[in-house]
Order: sequence, then structure tokens, then C-alpha cells
Amino acid sequence: MTVPHVLVASPIDQHVEVLREFLLSLLELEETNVEVSYLFYDNNRDRNASQLLWEFYKKKADRVSIVQAQSPLAHPRWIGTQLSTEEQMAQAARMKNDLLEIARDQEVDYVLLVNPNLILHPQTISLLLETKKEIISPLFWVEWEVGAARVPQVWRETATADFTTQLQQPGIYQVDGVGGCIWISYSALAKGVHFPEMNVSQGEDLGFSQQAKTLGYSLYVDTRAPLYHIHRIHDLKGIIDYKRASRQKKGEGNEPITISLCMIVKNEESVLERCLRSVEGIVDEIIIVDTGSTDATKEIASQFTDRIIDFKWIDDFAAARNESFRHATQEYILWLDADDVLREEDRSTFLTLKNSLDRSVDSVSMAYHLYFDSHGKVNTVLRRNRLVRRSCGFHWEGVVHENLLVAGNVYHSEIAIVHKKAKQRTDRNLRIFEKQMENGSPLSARDLFFYANELRDKERYEEAVRFYQQYLQCKDGDRSNQIYACLRMAESYYLMHEREQALYYALKTLEYDLPQGEACSRIAHFFFAENRYAEAAFWYEMVTKLPQPEDSYANVEVDLWTWYPHLQLCACYERLGDLKKAKFHNDAAHSYHPDHPAIVQNKQAFERLGIQ
Repeated sequence: MTVPHVLVASPIDQHVEVLREFLLSLLELEETNVEVSYLFYDNNRDRNASQLLWEFYKKKADRVSIVQAQSPLAHPRWIGTQLSTEEQMAQAARMKNDLLEIARDQEVDYVLLVNPNLILHPQTISLLLETKKEIISPLFWVEWEVGAARVPQVWRETATADFTTQLQQPGIYQVDGVGGCIWISYSALAKGVHFPEMNVSQGEDLGFSQQAKTLGYSLYVDTRAPLYHIHRIHDLKGIIDYKRASRQKKGEGNEPITISLCMIVKNEESVLERCLRSVEGIVDEIIIVDTGSTDATKEIASQFTDRIIDFKWIDDFAAARNESFRHATQEYILWLDADDVLREEDRSTFLTLKNSLDRSVDSVSMAYHLYFDSHGKVNTVLRRNRLVRRSCGFHWEGVVHENLLVAGNVYHSEIAIVHKKAKQRTDRNLRIFEKQMENGSPLSARDLFFYANELRDKERYEEAVRFYQQYLQCKDGDRSNQIYACLRMAESYYLMHEREQALYYALKTLEYDLPQGEACSRIAHFFFAENRYAEAAFWYEMVTKLPQPEDSYANVEVDLWTWYPHLQLCACYERLGDLKKAKFHNDAAHSYHPDHPAIVQNKQAFERLGIQ
């Protein structure tokens, strides 16, 4: 018996985090008694989003086709806004028609044309097959404005409140319009259903629906397994609840996950108890790998666990981390350093996560608060993958500044781990790298980057610049690290009084991504130091218009995204003679940092001058 062939097709210009979740939902589709293939129209303007498509291709290479746009079309992404102009809607229609034409040429039994800001239910394809309908959409609900009532993406020309109530009941209902995710049979494709590219002022989906009805097709919606719609980045946080609710409908259990805490330690008697106390009641077992303590570290650890393993230190942090993971027995593994701590408010959030986490999640990332100002406000933060599913077999790599290699379904949580550094920096990491080179082992791209960081921290700027340059020449460098390397090179050249080179490398960050707050502030600083206040103001103004990264795995220097550019704009506009603008930006800086001496002094000066 020949099984039906379904082509899942999607036009893609999407935010990386949203695209990752969309693709993951495709990997989770049930494919029993059906042949499923995938077709993507890559219209991404972000190369990292395009890279995700190719990672998906590697997982299902024999069933994935990617059509590359010659040059990305200038229409809004499939998230955050509705297509607003007729030209944008026409562009969307053209892309969708290209996909339908390919599906028609391949003579697939069905095509599922889906926008990439949707999370598909695992049963989406199997349920749509059951309906035997020519054209039907699985239901999803849209919240166009924050706090507004959710509305269905399908419609009836004479819709009433009863229509919305009906859609909340599982079933199959006839409608006048479908969109967002449309199931189309080959017979409908062969008859010529398509998205009209003219007169689409009310949307390309409306044009498709009207044209399909003109050809004699009835339109339907399937409400039995609704999809999840992502309209804004904040909606990513609802995916866990959506998947948990879907699992409960299938009668699966929802017991709390179990957690192994895995740590490597050496001479941590001053901080270890504080760390372990902060996770009491959260973790189900504790694994302590000791690499040679000579103080009371192991005695303190024994108050919390009997799982203490001695491990000979071999100048390899990844080896020690992997050894700790090897002894874990619970469903998920949490890792911490001894000078990390979980605050009370984050303990509560963590317990909620433990009791509700969907077991399809492979890794949970958490914010890492690294450094704080004199008032206790965090000023450097990044994300780390902290809680990982043991069965995934994730492992560590890197002798220094080790990295946990994670893939699959990653959930970005609101939990923060606080780093309370107790020890002073030593030459240990530098010695490990240099010993490796002395033994004839070449440094990897990642090692080159971190070795350059160590040299810079030791104020060996010329050497640091040389190794940063070697790192930038590597083809497999990480984008965030490439940007960071450029910034540290700019800083090093500035300290070596080579201003032109400093500005060159600050501007070079723009080769790797859109402008970042740290880079723009650095560029502005160079102009400010040369009394070029108009140019400096331009770059500081740019920072104030950029959205601060929420889920970045790179260091985010919070000050450079918040109060600092406003304080500097105050100085720029004061020197340019625009005191009202100067006061405006000082007030903005004050809202972030009301106790900063310079901001307070400026505020008092403006009050004396009577500037409103």
C-alpha cells in the first residue's frame, strides 16, 4: 500500500530564536504511515537563521530542499507585525506561490504551507490526513496586541460570538477564510489554487481563500489540536505551557523532573556551603568531583552528599566536568561552580520550573550575573545552558573556559545564577594554554580566542592583538566571540595609543552583525575623545534605540546599554550648546542610575539653571 506523501513548505525570514522553535516542532511531528518531506524558501536576512535551516537539512538531508532567495525581499518578518503594505503582501504571495508550484511539480499528495512563527502540534499531519479535506487549516489563536482578546486566524463572513465559542470545541468546521497554516491537496493544486498577487490590500490569505472558493472548494478548520502562534519574542515563554497542555490531553503524566547537581571543586571551603545551601530542596542528588583539595572542602561537601569522587587534575576542565556528568543518575543535570549561588527569588522560580518542565526540553538556559556595580546592580550578564537532559549525552569540550555542547530543544528560563567570585585571578589558564603550545598541540579557534583574552587581562596587549587576529582568520569562529574579539582589539589598540586601529576594529564589529551597544559606545568614545561631539552623539543615540539582548550567550555589559550612553549624550549636547537635549538624556540616565555622582551633579546643575 502506498503511503501518502506530504510536503511541509515554508517561506522563511525569521528571528533565530523563533525559527529554532518552529524547526524543533517539525522534528517532533508524528510521521506514522505517511512520507513527509520539507521545502524551505530561505529569505532570511540573518545568516544565523539560514544556518539553522542547514542544520535541519543535516538531520533529514534526504527529505529537505532549500530554495535560496537571490536577494532577501524587504518585507517584515513573520513575527511581530502584520504585513502592512500591498507590495509586502504581494511579495509574500509570490513566495508562497513559488512553493506551491514546486509542490505541484513534485505531485505530492498534500502540501502543508505554514508560516515559520508557529509551533506545530505533533499530531498535526496525522489529524489533517484523517479529515480527507481538500483545503483545511489547523486552528491557532492570535493576540495582536498585548492584553487583547485572542482571535482565531480563520474567519466567517458573518461571524458571531457563537463562532468563537464553537472553535473552542474540538471538531472540524466550515469557514470562509483560512490562513497561516494551510493544508492543500494535489487535486486543488492541479486545479490552480494560488495566492493572487494583485489587489491584495487585505492580505494574501484572504485572496487565496476567495480564489479557492471561486474554484468550487469549501474551506475548513480543524480545532482538535491547535497550533501555538508566536507574535512577539515574549511569546516564546509560552511554549513550555503549550507543550505541557498538549501532553496532558494525550493522558501523559506531569510529574516533577529529577535533577543531579554536578560540580568540580578544589579548595572551596569558603564558598561551597553557601552554594549547596542555595539549591537544597531543588536537586535530588549531588555529585562532587574534587580535583585535589587540601582544605576542608570535602568535609563540607560530605554534609550534603556521599557522592564525592576524587579526580586527578590533568590541566583539563572539560575532562573534570565530563567526569562529574558521568556519575549522574537523575533525569536532568544541573551544573554550578562553587562560587555560584541561587537567590531566594530564583529558588522559587526554579521549583516552579522543576514541577512543570516538559520532558521534551533538552536544555534550560539561565542568566548568569557575573559582575555588579557598587550599588549591587548587575552590570555584566550572559546566558549559559545550565540544566540538561541526561539522556542527550551532552559533553564538555575545552581545556580552559570549557563549553557544554548542547543541541535540540532549548528553553530560555527567567532563572538567574549569581556569580560571587571569591578567589583572585591567577596565571593558571595562561599556563595551561602555553603548556599546550609548548607540547606542540595547536590551539583550536576557540582556544585562540580565550588565550587572547588571558593575554589582554595580563596587559600583554601586542600579543593579545596577534592572537585575536589569528582567531578572526578562522572560518569556524563564533559570531559573538568575533564581535568581542574586535572590541577587545579596539580597546588594546586604544591603550597602546594607536587610535586609528582602535576605531577600525570597533567599526569592524559591523561586519559580523547589526550594531551592538558595546560597539557603538566604543565608537562614540573615540569621537568624544577627539572633541567630535556631533559624531559621538550619533553613535550614542544609536545605542539608545537598540533593543537590549535578552537571551544572549555573549557577555552583555548592561551599563553600556542603559545609563552610560545617556550620560554621555548629556555631555555631548552640553558641549554642542543644546541644554534641553542634554537635560533630557541626563534625566534618562537618572532613571537607570539615580545614585551615580555625575548624574546627580548634572541634575543639580540643570535645576540651578532652570532648564526644564
